[in-house]
Amino acid sequence: MNRRKIAWALTMMLLAVCVLPVSALAKSKQMEDDVPVWTEETVKQYVTDYIGGREMSRLWGYYDLQIRRYMPLETYECFLTNLEWMTGKFIQFGSYRSFEEDELQLKTHVLHLCMEKQDLELYFTHKNKEDDWEVMAVQFVPAEKENYDPSVLVGEEEPNYTETEVSFGTETFPLKGTLTMPVEASQTNPVPACVLVHDSGAMDRDETLGSTHFFADLAQAFADLGIATLRYDKRTYLYGESASMTVEEEVIDDAVLAGKYLSDNLLVDSSMIVVVGHGFGGTLAHRIAKASDGVFSAVIMVGSTALSYEDYLLGHSNLSSHTADELKAYQDTLDKLSKMKEQTALENTETVLGHSVYYFWELQKTNNYELIRKLRLPTYIVQGKKDPLVPENEGWRQYNNKIGEGVKYVTYRSFPGLNHVLMSDSSTDAYGLPQYTENATLDISAGRSIGQWILSLKSTAE
Repeated sequence: MNRRKIAWALTMMLLAVCVLPVSALAKSKQMEDDVPVWTEETVKQYVTDYIGGREMSRLWGYYDLQIRRYMPLETYECFLTNLEWMTGKFIQFGSYRSFEEDELQLKTHVLHLCMEKQDLELYFTHKNKEDDWEVMAVQFVPAEKENYDPSVLVGEEEPNYTETEVSFGTETFPLKGTLTMPVEASQTNPVPACVLVHDSGAMDRDETLGSTHFFADLAQAFADLGIATLRYDKRTYLYGESASMTVEEEVIDDAVLAGKYLSDNLLVDSSMIVVVGHGFGGTLAHRIAKASDGVFSAVIMVGSTALSYEDYLLGHSNLSSHTADELKAYQDTLDKLSKMKEQTALENTETVLGHSVYYFWELQKTNNYELIRKLRLPTYIVQGKKDPLVPENEGWRQYNNKIGEGVKYVTYRSFPGLNHVLMSDSSTDAYGLPQYTENATLDISAGRSIGQWILSLKSTAE
């Protein structure tokens, strides 16, 4: 993209905004909402928060209601993605100047932003009156490259989070995990936190698939936004899989214990603990929330099928080595489940696709749509638009159809070009199943979108 195109695109990012009403109450409103008096330092803080993807809903909330209607939060977030696409990552601040327009009672701060590919100048204009710091415009303009101090490169800064090895679980099945904690967390400033719950199969704490590490990437993205995470080695990863294992034993019990472990941490806001389930973990996320007895206040489902688990497995097993006769036998067994009593299912010795009959009986006893409606927890259902394992019509679209668009506590989001782990890795095998052979990482806009949704819950609660 040439300089002229960049200039045009960035000019389209002009934001004419009104932060606060001009009235005698303006000063008290500023104090209540912690809206800064605009100086070089506070404008730099605004830029740092915006480029870092932090406090997006709060920054967006500075804008006039009319502007917010014209520019919804999702659009505001997209500006950041477009900015990074065109200019590369932010490196550091360069020169600074300001000028005042006395007749109009306006002041403009001009900050040079050293960027990876294309430097920018930020023009930040606000009213320059006592008790009235109304923001009028924020504009990014391409600029000539400026020398910067390599000793303060962003990439060489101290990490803004810590990672600690932790242990929790039962005496029989102790679990090991990693607690990722933003550095700003304290007892006086507890932060939101998430438990990351794996997809099906024996998974490590990073949810390593091929060369990808979805949970490790997600933990870092959340930490950058001031959100703690607990990820752990799945029980089946540490102790092996068993056909006799129940759903509670494989997934639910341990996720609940992880949530309670976070709730006991004084650095964590116990009213803001979110269960983030990927794939099968997302399908079970509301059951986890219900079993936690109020520990989890919200649910995020990533790449989770809306089909029953048995229908999903059977529907995708025709891509594997199972014969038609095997699949028919499995189907016949599963068809009998709804009529089985619990004890009958428990005593059944048959296995279906590596699981006991009771495992599937247990999955059938809960209607996920009804549970979502019953719990009424804020729920974010997201997936990649190019997910080869869970097509949109089996994922968020079906959830939307079954739950209904009028349910305000459920939000849906589909990310173009991304796969089952919200990455752009498109490698597949002969059956069209993902191989994760490319050294891909979590898409930055997807990670921030999920994190910002969590922060929006905090803003709403306040």
